[in-house]
Amino acid sequence: MPPAAPLPADQQQILQGFIRAFLPARGNKRKSTRNELERVTATLHRVLLRYVGFGVTAPQVLDAFQQLNYAVYTRQSDWHPEKKQWVPSATGTGVRGGAPYEANDAAFIYLDVEATTIQQLWLVTLALPANTSAEKLRQREGLHTRLLAFKQSLPNLGLG
Repeated sequence: MPPAAPLPADQQQILQGFIRAFLPARGNKRKSTRNELERVTATLHRVLLRYVGFGVTAPQVLDAFQQLNYAVYTRQSDWHPEKKQWVPSATGTGVRGGAPYEANDAAFIYLDVEATTIQQLWLVTLALPANTSAEKLRQREGLHTRLLAFKQSLPNLGLG
């Protein structure tokens, strides 16, 4: 599969602005499934597609974080026979296929962002069940309002 094309300059600017506005660097080395490149990319793709009008790929997301000087942590993997899946390991040798993973000799790439923020951004793109607590609804509405304000702050680029 050929490597993903870089984002056009205007979309790259929007992506980096979004990262600065919604995903500040944590300054720690915590690793979670929610701050792993695959989940961060899926979340950013969904949010940007819904609110701004374009999606992103893993190489584009990793490039944006690296250009903003965010810390990036990698792990290789080992096969876990009981879970029947690859798990992160400091001593493992497994490497995931795909452009950003092969280029970094890693099976997992973690970004220095707050995992709970990634989860909140993911949830803002979903319909919530009727029994959702009032507090969670307020949090979601606040984030939705911030996302709309971010969209309004963008120059008219014809992105939707």
